[in-house]
Amino acid sequence: MNSKLIPASELDETGHPPSSRRSPNAGAPTPSRPLNDRTAEGPHAETARRSTYWRECVLARPLLLRIARRRCRTSADAEDIVHEAFVRGAEFRDLDLGRLRQFLSKLVVHLCVDEARRQSVERRVTQHRGLLPGALVDPAELACDRAEARWLASRIATLPNGDRQLVLMLTEGLSNRDIAAQLRTTTQCTHSSLYRIRLRVLGVRRGQIRRRAR
Repeated sequence: MNSKLIPASELDETGHPPSSRRSPNAGAPTPSRPLNDRTAEGPHAETARRSTYWRECVLARPLLLRIARRRCRTSADAEDIVHEAFVRGAEFRDLDLGRLRQFLSKLVVHLCVDEARRQSVERRVTQHRGLLPGALVDPAELACDRAEARWLASRIATLPNGDRQLVLMLTEGLSNRDIAAQLRTTTQCTHSSLYRIRLRVLGVRRGQIRRRAR
């Protein structure tokens, strides 16, 4: 047997040459890296992570729908909120997929609260009388009312103070509804008051015409 002799001075304490010593971890399996480990980042790892995310979303969807339906007015709103939660969750690159269900459940609850707040504001806005659109007014009728108001204003000295105020508000371009709101009365009451003023002024005018004709 032709083996090279190694001097005793080059042997270690176990009687073996240093080159023959094995590392304690030699042959040990390499531990697998978790999917969220960014040291293994790459196109394939990112694709696998996204695939795992959407697969977990499909599995969590029934639970999330039950959470949303308890807080939403319609099933359609619950569907929209769950899908919105999926999209927002996909935007988090450092999301811990091990706690995905807890994250999506809390996100769905927050989105339900936001939707309820939005619907509450929308109801208050649509029911606020000051924000409702005004009634459509015929431009020709409005022009005639303003011309008549100017004519009445020229004879305003003969009117009582209350009637005079109505005529002045009409000459400023206010509609019957606006006048009623400022005087805290009804639109019909304002219309009737203006009608009586017209009759009174026209009666005075007829009397003047009769006197001049004599």
